[in-house]
Amino acid sequence: MQSQFTQQADRINSLVTEIGKPLAQTQVTAILQMLQGLYFRAADGSLQSLLVITPTEVYINTGYLRIAANTKIDGNVIASGMIQAGAVKAGHLESNTVSAMFANLGTFVSAGANGKTTISGALTTVHDENGQLRIRFGRW
Repeated sequence: MQSQFTQQADRINSLVTEIGKPLAQTQVTAILQMLQGLYFRAADGSLQSLLVITPTEVYINTGYLRIAANTKIDGNVIASGMIQAGAVKAGHLESNTVSAMFANLGTFVSAGANGKTTISGALTTVHDENGQLRIRFGRW
């Protein structure tokens, strides 16, 4: 194992690496601190993780990222295609309105103290607070 620490006027660099192994099998960790930001690198042969922190961004490049904490996205922006299909369940959703022009929504149930309304395909039903069917329209 070999470690190296260098300090220059504009940067501090720390490097820890294995010696005596082919480059493809060598483990390396490196930290670079500059006024522009911090750079962290960990590599094991062909596998590499990189973390860059600057005043304007945090960049993470890795094969596997684990966040072991409750996570909140403050900007509330999630780009299209970035959530795995089936990962969001109805029990985790809350909305004041639901809008869809063309969609297969499955069965939609709206329930309250005065009864419930169910929309499923071409059939809509309304039940009162006692569960009695009051309105049914569509195809059944």
